[in-house]
Amino acid sequence: MRSKKTGTLSYVFLTAVLLFILASTTSHPAPATAAGETPPPDPITLDSTQPTQWTYLMYSQSGSPPYSQPNLASPALADMNGNGTLDVIAATENGRIVIVEGSSSGIVTTPLMDKDFSFAFGMAPFTQEFASSPAVADIDKDGQPEIVIGAGSTNPADCTRGGVIVIEHDGSVKPGWPKMAVDFSGNGCPDTVYGTPALGDVTGDGYLEIVAGGFDTRVYAWRHDGTPLAGFPADSYLYDRLGWPNLAGQLADTIWGSPVLADLTGNGRVDILLGTDEGNFDDRYPNGTGWVCPYATVPGGSDGYCGGSLYALDGSGSVLSGFPNYILEHIQSTPALADVNLDGYPEIFVGTGTYYNLRSPDHPTHGYRVFGWDRFGNPLPGWTNGKSTGGSMPGSPVIGNIAGDDRPEIITLGMDKKLYAWHIDGTAVPGFPMTPRDQQNKTWAYDVGRSPVLGDFDGDGKQEIFLATAWTVTVVDGNGNILTTTDYPSEPAKPMFMAWDTIRNNPAVADIDNDGKLELVVTNYAIHVWELPGSQPDAAWPMFKYDAARTSTIAEPLLALDPTHLSLLVELGESATTTLNLTVRNVGPGAFNWTASAGGRLSVNPTGGSVTRTSPDTVQVTINPAGLGLGTHTVGTVDVTALVDGRHVTNSPASLTVEVIVLNDLHRAFLPAITR
Repeated sequence: MRSKKTGTLSYVFLTAVLLFILASTTSHPAPATAAGETPPPDPITLDSTQPTQWTYLMYSQSGSPPYSQPNLASPALADMNGNGTLDVIAATENGRIVIVEGSSSGIVTTPLMDKDFSFAFGMAPFTQEFASSPAVADIDKDGQPEIVIGAGSTNPADCTRGGVIVIEHDGSVKPGWPKMAVDFSGNGCPDTVYGTPALGDVTGDGYLEIVAGGFDTRVYAWRHDGTPLAGFPADSYLYDRLGWPNLAGQLADTIWGSPVLADLTGNGRVDILLGTDEGNFDDRYPNGTGWVCPYATVPGGSDGYCGGSLYALDGSGSVLSGFPNYILEHIQSTPALADVNLDGYPEIFVGTGTYYNLRSPDHPTHGYRVFGWDRFGNPLPGWTNGKSTGGSMPGSPVIGNIAGDDRPEIITLGMDKKLYAWHIDGTAVPGFPMTPRDQQNKTWAYDVGRSPVLGDFDGDGKQEIFLATAWTVTVVDGNGNILTTTDYPSEPAKPMFMAWDTIRNNPAVADIDNDGKLELVVTNYAIHVWELPGSQPDAAWPMFKYDAARTSTIAEPLLALDPTHLSLLVELGESATTTLNLTVRNVGPGAFNWTASAGGRLSVNPTGGSVTRTSPDTVQVTINPAGLGLGTHTVGTVDVTALVDGRHVTNSPASLTVEVIVLNDLHRAFLPAITR
């Protein structure tokens, strides 16, 4: 029943090794450096190579040789010391958490933190591995951010102690942590938590809970003090159907994907979505549902069992209506969510996995697609049966406006070495799919955990796509054009962001020093930071899983005015003012602050406030009709602006037109109408 983790893990490990070998032999060669020596200043300034703003050499703190730790964890960006700038939080494959001040310069020698946490798991120094990425937020409302990360190796030959740890901003381990996973694989060590935890308020108590999934088939949710939430680890959806005890408190298969958090029901609490390796059972098993496995069983697998699933759970561990959504391939991809159709609720976009394509003798291609679903698990218009691609899609989608229209696009990477982009209606963005290329025109496959990020690289008001390609970062615009060099050194006009070793994770982009420009952040054996001089500080998807809390959800409020037009009927000669009501609503998650203004014959009261989905504000619009002649008169507009952190929310600013219709004899007018 359970997939063979060793086979999948070995594949990922061998792919990483192959990637390293190819990069070492085909990319620009790294400087020759003996073990223990410091490499030259990083990077070397050569023609189109961009010099870094600052670099921190992470290997030097543990005595590891240069270029030996490419690291799987993607960096997080968050203000760790309260000085108003974003810092870089990185994790290593030898158990360390590293924090460097975002406004640093040159070769950094004094980080905010560089500490080995192997001891917290009962392991020897520098022997723990962090393949998960750090999540950062103030989970306990103490005014200081905490760091949360999953632990354990992706190499089944390494007996690391898997679990989840919470680290205080000062480097101490939070009481009640770490939490160890279960040794489901039976190798004598707790299984790895590869997926990146997500932090959010799933209970509605104002504190942030920690959600994670592991190779031990468990979906975990803990309070900030380490106590598990009731209902977690969650039962498999199949438990009620099959009644097997081993489906209580665990799923039927491993979890590679990372959990994401979004309010799917509108109750103000976030729900949990998670791609899993749990497939379904055909009708040879009890209480059949018509599930069919249309390809040969994986050697050593269970006949009649196949596929993967997207789970959606509430804060009690109960499965939401319409889920799990079973498909015919694993879902190792991490979903991306945003309210792309402006209905007030997030839509779900997710890729697949590689397992059955690689392991079944039939090598099925059911995972050659990307799915778009609504909050009930129904396919979105234009996304029925998913969007077909040329390869497995274990990478994680991102969402942002790359086309310069008024709506976001969905962007993701594939094992077929392609970069895909679709409009929300499922049509391909012109210029996509395209093939990203590195500085030597080489191409690369994008496996589980890989994801692009989005930011305005060239200041044109549109989002560009940043992705790691071997030793460099490639930048692609919304037309599918590569903006970085593909022919070094013959393209001196195009930049090259060279990290001098394999980048096995995802970059990040943000204005981390408050200079009004984006910085590009990459981690491998070092943290590399480049300023992007032509950029604007807008980054629609700045890091892996969108934000430092790793929610993978653009949870933005949505302004709506009710009604959208005001009309007043009066008799000729009427001079008394009339007051009508306008409702300012937030039909999305969170809250926004609003202001209203009016001119001419109009006034409004109040002129501002704050609204959530469940607490709209009423604005009184007072109209003065004095002196108006017969006919229809536009007497002004009410202008409403809604902001979050100084940024306009969707539909802001909004204007409402007010008209007055003057009649000789009002009582003969047709109704309904608005009158005094």
